[in-house]
Amino acid sequence: FWCFGVHGNMIVMPITAPVSLAAFAANASLYAAGQPLEFHPVLMSLAINLIGGTGNTFSFVALCAFRAKSQQLKAFGRASIVPSFFRISEPAIFGAPIIFNPILMIPFVLGGMISALLYWGAVSLGLVSNFYILVSGTFPIFVQGFVQCLDPRIWVFTIVLIVVMAVVWYPFFKVYDNQLLAQEQENAAAASAEDAE
Repeated sequence: FWCFGVHGNMIVMPITAPVSLAAFAANASLYAAGQPLEFHPVLMSLAINLIGGTGNTFSFVALCAFRAKSQQLKAFGRASIVPSFFRISEPAIFGAPIIFNPILMIPFVLGGMISALLYWGAVSLGLVSNFYILVSGTFPIFVQGFVQCLDPRIWVFTIVLIVVMAVVWYPFFKVYDNQLLAQEQENAAAASAEDAE
C-alpha cells in the first residue's frame, strides 16, 4: 500500500490491531506467571519497523546521507537521518521518494519480509525474547525493541538488522543514485549551454 501512496499501516490496522493486542496480552500474562512466552506470527510485523519506521528505511537513509553522489539524495539523506533514527519513515517514503518508485519499492518490500523472517528466526532460536510489552507511539532505534521485550540482546539484533538492510538496499540505492546523478549532470550541462548562449 505504501508503494502506491496509501498509508499501509492504517489500511491493515483494523485486521492486525486486535490480533496484535491479543498476542501482547497473552505474552504479558505468561510473563507475569513466570511461563515461557509464545511466538505469535503477528509480532513479526513489528520487526518491519524496528529501524527507521515502516520498511526499516534507516539503512537506506544512512546510505543516502553518507554515500550518495547525487546532490538530491545526499540532501534528502541528511535531512531525513534524524527522523529516521526516531523511526519516522514518512520523510523516506515521500521524500526519496519510495512511493511510485519502481526501483525503491523492491527493497522496501523485500527488506520488510527479510526483517520479519530474521526476527522469527532469532526468537525461534532463543537469541531474542518475544515482544510482550505493548508500546504506543514511537521511540528511537535501540529503544523501541528493548522496551517491548526488556531483553538487551535486541540491541545486537538491531545492529545486525541495520547491516542486513544496508546490504538489501545498497544495489537499488546505487541504481537510483546513478540515475539522479546523470540527471543532475545533464541539467548542469544544459544550464551551462544556456549561459554560453
